[in-house]
Amino acid sequence: MRLFALLLATTMLSVAGGCRTHLALRDSTLNTANTLADLNYEQVLDNLARFEKNPGAMPSLAVINAGTVNVADQKSFNANATVAPTITAAQQAGSGLPILSLLFNPNAQRNLSENWSLAPVTDIDNLRRIRCAYQLLVNAETSRECIDCQDLLRRFYEGEQDNLDCVIPRGWYEIGCEKEVPKCACYVGHYCDLYVWVRPDGLDGLTRFTMTVIDLRRASRTRQQKRCSGRIKQMARWTAPKSRRRKSTPKRSPNGGKTMNPWSGRGNSSARPR
Repeated sequence: MRLFALLLATTMLSVAGGCRTHLALRDSTLNTANTLADLNYEQVLDNLARFEKNPGAMPSLAVINAGTVNVADQKSFNANATVAPTITAAQQAGSGLPILSLLFNPNAQRNLSENWSLAPVTDIDNLRRIRCAYQLLVNAETSRECIDCQDLLRRFYEGEQDNLDCVIPRGWYEIGCEKEVPKCACYVGHYCDLYVWVRPDGLDGLTRFTMTVIDLRRASRTRQQKRCSGRIKQMARWTAPKSRRRKSTPKRSPNGGKTMNPWSGRGNSSARPR
């Protein structure tokens, strides 16, 4: 009786554990999704510390374009009935768990994997725009004689955003050494011995600049080509003259296509003068 009750309890626990697989998947998915914003913030702050240290540096960024969360539960229960002739029934019943552990073997296992897929930013035009955004943020343009960063970003946001202060806000972060980082800092980035941190009141500026960097690093030549083609089509509509089609119609004689006989004055091609 005791063995049957223990088997029943183990079976119920196994079934109940299987019902919680989707709950574990839900919690793991939410926890993984919550790290997406933190990863973007950390990338932006680490690069910001890099440019504060040396404005002539090159940004190092990656685009998170996919992610997977897998939860797999495996449960097994093996029961074996054995008979020991040398042990009396009273001894088997009163032995408790040592004998029962030989009779059944439950096994439970959970495999959890959480992955993000990263695509590094390698396009030269995207890197150039991102570099200009960081140099404007730290107010240190190192290649002004070659590239006008303000003009480059204005042309990129032409028709969408005219005020660069909205996409490149200033005054939302602090810099210093590791000992100067306050405990109330929401996010901290560093490069070598230079640290950059953001307090709660500067989170709005960090968010806006992070969205700008995401927009710049995901932009491609297709976006610029679509803009150029749209402008060309719009200009062509206003400048190109309307095409006029001429319909070619066959010339017909006044009498409906019949040949006039000069002798009889009638439309009969077989008529001959007598």
